[in-house]
Amino acid sequence: MINHSLEQKIGKSIQFKGGSKLSYLAFANDLLLFAKVNLEHVDAMKKILDNFYTSLGQKVNVDKIGIFLFTNTHSNIRDDIIHKLDFQRMMDLGKYLGVPLHHDKVSKQNHHLLLTKLIKG
Repeated sequence: MINHSLEQKIGKSIQFKGGSKLSYLAFANDLLLFAKVNLEHVDAMKKILDNFYTSLGQKVNVDKIGIFLFTNTHSNIRDDIIHKLDFQRMMDLGKYLGVPLHHDKVSKQNHHLLLTKLIKG
């Protein structure tokens, strides 16, 4: 559904400096959606999620879904996006399988914490 929406020009992938594009990451039963910070992309994301849940006959569990916006997002846009999606705002990306997901530059300390977890098994 996400790829189809992108083909139909509903939404847009984010593009990194190296040229790679990314619109989502899927892990088991978890999904991360990426979008540019504007209301057009929010509308596209909402439409994709609504279609996904409607096709499965399910509803969005707002207790298990959140939105992360970088700190440089203008407060008016941030408030509009949060209101439109009605998702809980997350202050960080949290953890996945016990490993912190970083939204800032990864430091030597971050690598050390990850290596320590790996060594302990």
